[in-house]
Amino acid sequence: MAEYCKNGHEWSEANTVMRNGIRACLTCQRSKTRKTKVNSGRRTKPRPRATQEVPAGRRVSLHTAIEHVVFEHVKVSTAARWAGKAKKTVADGAWEHVKRIVRERDRDTCQKCGSRRPGLDVHHRKPKQMGGSDALTTYGLANLISLCRLCHGWVHGHPIEAEELGLMLAQSADPERVYVTARGRKLALTNAGLVRKEVQFSEAQDRG
Repeated sequence: MAEYCKNGHEWSEANTVMRNGIRACLTCQRSKTRKTKVNSGRRTKPRPRATQEVPAGRRVSLHTAIEHVVFEHVKVSTAARWAGKAKKTVADGAWEHVKRIVRERDRDTCQKCGSRRPGLDVHHRKPKQMGGSDALTTYGLANLISLCRLCHGWVHGHPIEAEELGLMLAQSADPERVYVTARGRKLALTNAGLVRKEVQFSEAQDRG
């Protein structure tokens, strides 16, 4: 009469092995091994992720999330999570918003040559490849300035001269502490919204 293991597999000479004097079912052993291999590569628990509390304990609108990025320099990924939006949506929205603010602040005027042309470029004084990839320098108003297309091209083509004018900054520079020198004046740009300070000077005073 046939005998079976506890899992219903028939005991047979080919399906039986003796281990420490105990008869074991090879089919059960193979099944157990396969399950172990499959489970070993499977994440049983979700990976913990860093979370940050949503302001006021609630979800914010896309506009509010963009304001946090531009004025409070919250990370784009954090603001996107607060708003429940894609990171690219918040990043693109923040960039369009900050461009409008900078052009209004600069009165739609190139801050190097003084020309008033439609579609002024918004230039990063500290380029992204030189440390300007965080929210403060990407969207911070002190690091951004309006330039016409010709002046923008000149700045990137003459980085040494542009740095002397404060239009190009080193990685360690603080945009709020470096004046922009152009058209017989110095501009002290800040991150506080539309605020800026103009300092009139003469070439003789500047040399002194």
